[in-house]
Amino acid sequence: MCGVGLTALNGACQNPDEKQSPLGRIRRSSDAAGVKRILITMGDPAGVGPEVIAAALASGRLPGNVALEVIGDMTAGAPGKPDKTSARAAFEALRQAVEALKNSTADAVVTGPVSKEALQTVGFDFPGQTEFFAAEFGVEVAPPDIQFTAIMERMRRLRASISPHDSARRFASLGV
Repeated sequence: MCGVGLTALNGACQNPDEKQSPLGRIRRSSDAAGVKRILITMGDPAGVGPEVIAAALASGRLPGNVALEVIGDMTAGAPGKPDKTSARAAFEALRQAVEALKNSTADAVVTGPVSKEALQTVGFDFPGQTEFFAAEFGVEVAPPDIQFTAIMERMRRLRASISPHDSARRFASLGV
């Protein structure tokens, strides 16, 4: 059954508002009231992104009041071997997502998994995708406030309090 949002993956539904995406047919228009356009970046096409996204789209468990569009080049790179080719494709999908958000042609983005190491080889100077989006929109991301010294001290105390034959119940009472 074809409705608002994603049609059946590689489904037979025909609709003038639909177009072919790397993983099947998606609805292109989000003009209907209450329908939001959500982009899904493929992630690194050499990784698990295409498989995970295809499974999610085929699950039948997605909301019907959204228009989904998968962006990215699924054919870039060799499966299981992230490299500069697949990283460039992943980076380009992120750039396309930013442009769509800035042009108000998309309402949200879901990012597929990437190889951060491969992205670094093609000029992606961010620790992750969130930081990339933050920089593109001029949002300053504060460094996390993590007290590693306090964490390590707690770990030392916990290890010292555990005897070789302690039970799971005792570990739980210690907060482990």
